Amino acid sequence: MINNQAGVEDAKEIFCKKLAYQSEAELCQDYTIKPITPTLEETEQDF
Repeated sequence: MINNQAGVEDAKEIFCKKLAYQSEAELCQDYTIKPITPTLEETEQDF
């Protein structure tokens, strides 16, 4: 198994995955959960 470290070029894909958490947020009535709140720019800054 090969593990590669994510880079800034992966930020957009990581950012888009937050859409998968939308249904969870709806169920919990909480749209402040961590995977939903960061912007693309914030995600890029993490790198």
